Amino acid sequence: MQRVSWFLKISGLTLLALIVAIAGLTTGSADAQSATQAATTAATAAKPVAQCYTTAQVSEVRIVHAAVGTAAVDVYMDNGKTPAVSGLAFGKGTDYMQALPGTHQIKLVEANGTKVVATGSATIKAQNAYTLVASGTPVKLTNFTDDASDTAGMARLVVIHVVAGGPAVDVITTKDNKAWVSNLAEGKASSNVNVAAGTYDLAVIKNGDKTNTALLALAGTKLDADTITTLVITGVIDKTGKATTPLAAISLASKSFAGFANPNPTPAPTNTPAPTATKGPTLTPTPKPSATPKPTSTPKPTTAPPTPKPTATSIPPTATPIPVGQSPASLGIAVRNSRNGYSHLNGGKCVEVAGISLAGGPGAVAGLQINDLILGIDGAGVDTPAEFQAIISGHASGDKITLTIQRADKLQQIKVTLGANPFLSS
Repeated sequence: MQRVSWFLKISGLTLLALIVAIAGLTTGSADAQSATQAATTAATAAKPVAQCYTTAQVSEVRIVHAAVGTAAVDVYMDNGKTPAVSGLAFGKGTDYMQALPGTHQIKLVEANGTKVVATGSATIKAQNAYTLVASGTPVKLTNFTDDASDTAGMARLVVIHVVAGGPAVDVITTKDNKAWVSNLAEGKASSNVNVAAGTYDLAVIKNGDKTNTALLALAGTKLDADTITTLVITGVIDKTGKATTPLAAISLASKSFAGFANPNPTPAPTNTPAPTATKGPTLTPTPKPSATPKPTSTPKPTTAPPTPKPTATSIPPTATPIPVGQSPASLGIAVRNSRNGYSHLNGGKCVEVAGISLAGGPGAVAGLQINDLILGIDGAGVDTPAEFQAIISGHASGDKITLTIQRADKLQQIKVTLGANPFLSS
């Protein structure tokens, strides 16, 4: 399955100084300019405003359909109107998808239908990997934190037990009956099993079964070097211990992610220092009282220095009067592709304020600052400097717009009254 993102695809490469570049759009009729504005508005109307992040803020999430007897599902994230994943069949898992830190709402709906199969939420932290498993009757979502750290040349195996009604299990090698996983309860994931790459004959047995009777045979399990293999064991076992739905393993293979640490590291042993011999109390001699100093004469008050005259308080630049109805409009700023590691989830750059080109212009008066990220205009997402320029140029001076900006990783709404291009002749 192709790697996907929970947000839209973004692109853009060029630094644009708006007050200069839009001068080239002055030719043409008002009707043409109105048509340009209408086309731009239509193109961006359905585009959500997507926040920008650095690599260190992004996490990875995948979804596994292990709910026995449930049809294929579409997966919706955060009340989205279109599915983040379509047609996820039983026994399948997605690739990892980039996601943002926070608590995300998830809804599973029968593919090509309206029946809601399950709802839930997943809380994720920055730079961690997660596997969301849909299983059980009724279907529920369980969020497992994965160790996606460097495998250091080894093969890593993790087992997730979601057999409905299943007992605690062990995973053994059939060659020597060595337990790789012990006493794994339903709804739990095992610790890492780090082994040399190779092909192994494994079996899932009931915890403590001395006969080593396989509930599920996993002969020929291939574990590759520098690969994390996750086996999601699913099925249904009734109260009598009979498998009403045979156990099966959903195998997922992935690589580690650069910069991701082990979320559950084994703490290093603490060295307790040897006790030191206790010494007897140290006697501190009481100091002799010193002679009380004689009072000194109070100095005569000196003449107070003259109070300095108040200096003029600096005030923000006065807004330049805005003529109404001139096209194309201007914000008096320059924009570029974002720097400092900020991008959309698929790697596309954001639109960043490169400079305030007109003192007292609309951007300066509205409080825009260099390095602000401009994410949207009037509630529609803006992905590239060229797109931003086209929308502003499609307006006339005096028009009022609302910018969605990101500053210090917080979103703000800024209202701006657009000005005229200062390079246009009056």
